[in-house]
Amino acid sequence: MADHDVLVYELPDWEPELRARLNAELEAAGIPFQWAGDELSVPDADEAAVDEIMAGIDYPEALPEAERGAGAEGMDDEAVWSVMSALFDATVDLVHAPGEVEAAGSFLLAADRAAGVPVPFGIDEGVWGEVRQRAASLSAALEEDAEDDVVEAEARLLRAILARFV
Repeated sequence: MADHDVLVYELPDWEPELRARLNAELEAAGIPFQWAGDELSVPDADEAAVDEIMAGIDYPEALPEAERGAGAEGMDDEAVWSVMSALFDATVDLVHAPGEVEAAGSFLLAADRAAGVPVPFGIDEGVWGEVRQRAASLSAALEEDAEDDVVEAEARLLRAILARFV
């Protein structure tokens, strides 16, 4: 970040899980960052993108309903299918690049969003429950830095289920 003007965010109240999610989203967006204690440094040029990412994590109710995770029960069918499609795309990326940080970050975001949507129209509630369970299992594997072959196998299972619908 030495080549950039740097913007510093002071985040003493952010819990470790919020910081981890912020790290994943910044990595997925390709935004370089560095932590020094409670201070997050990012390139000044990325301020708008960082602000949007942080708002979505710290104040998810400020996001449009289709972009929220939990609490999106009032979503219309098109928004629900869009979330499911994003989960499928992120799963496909993990099958092809299980060790890639950007693919992992995209999947974690998509899985978080999918966890909060109602059962998509035309999908059995049990099948949707399995999708959520497998997405949670894959998320846990990613967060625990599981071996690439484990991530790939989990991603293939989830992709096979979702492929029937997208």
